[in-house]
Amino acid sequence: MKRLLALLTVILLAISLGTATAEGQLHQLHLDVEYDQNIVMARYDVDVLINGEKVAFIDHGKDLDATFCVPEGLCSITFRKVGDEDVYVTTMIGVNRDTDVTCEIHANLKDLEFRSLETNCTSDAYSFEEGEVLDFSGIGMTVASHQVVSSYGPRTAASGKVFVVCQVDFINNTAQDASIMALVSTMAFDGCCDDYEIDCLWSAMYGVGEEITMGTLISLLEGLTRNSEVIRPGKRAIIELVYEVPSDWKVLEVYYAHDDIATGEVEFIIRND
Repeated sequence: MKRLLALLTVILLAISLGTATAEGQLHQLHLDVEYDQNIVMARYDVDVLINGEKVAFIDHGKDLDATFCVPEGLCSITFRKVGDEDVYVTTMIGVNRDTDVTCEIHANLKDLEFRSLETNCTSDAYSFEEGEVLDFSGIGMTVASHQVVSSYGPRTAASGKVFVVCQVDFINNTAQDASIMALVSTMAFDGCCDDYEIDCLWSAMYGVGEEITMGTLISLLEGLTRNSEVIRPGKRAIIELVYEVPSDWKVLEVYYAHDDIATGEVEFIIRND
């Protein structure tokens, strides 16, 4: 019986490891945290959360030196006041290898803040191919696909150029409503095509033609409201980004800026294969 139980244990362990490998590669995340001590005010303890799950606890004025196993990709690290979910500070670190994060946090009455943050992660940890899904605290985001067209809405591409239309999907994997406006606006996106900086063609995205008329202004207002939609739990929303590029383009890099990302932005790589 003991041998049978041991065999079953080995089989279950193998299955669990296989599942973890199928879901994504795992890496070691080493956190070295110094919690700055206040003399009088804001002397509260904090919980430590990784990807939304509580993993540790830090007494006020104490330090944390611990290592955790995390999946490859963007990893959210949050320090939150014990007993008050509205007082926190968070950042997202790109993890594609064993990663070290050293930081100092400071408590205020109404918020927490980073006094310093250093990591050995490299820029390629923030670079993703078309179709890869990123997780922003339960909200999945991906440049799901792209298409190349000569015209988009009322706009026609200039001679020798085309429009690349990128479909950006947002998936709400949380139990609460999420607002696209809270996640992103067109100003959060930028681009680079074959090493030349370019901007989103917002006029085409919002249905504005070459001439500004009352109709195009209405189209603009309607387009702006599309970016304020609410995504219900388990549902998806889509926005389209439009870039005007040379017809012989090779690589389009779509940059997405977010305050919580340690480097400030991530990039999606779109290839014209």
